[in-house]
Amino acid sequence: MTALEAITILIKEKKMSRQIPHCAMLEDVTRLCTLPAPELREELKKLKKEGVIALKQTINSWSIYLLK
Repeated sequence: MTALEAITILIKEKKMSRQIPHCAMLEDVTRLCTLPAPELREELKKLKKEGVIALKQTINSWSIYLLK
């Protein structure tokens, strides 16, 4: 599973269960995604640069929001 697919699934699950905010946590994306950690980081950087996602730092991790 790609990073974008994992993010989309996690956000969709949150919307269905009416949990706010509608974002994916980095740990959950890492757990679902089949890419090794260095490749996942590069994929997230690429998605952010393309304007597909936004990354926001939380107290302990990162949250990922879909922009498109």
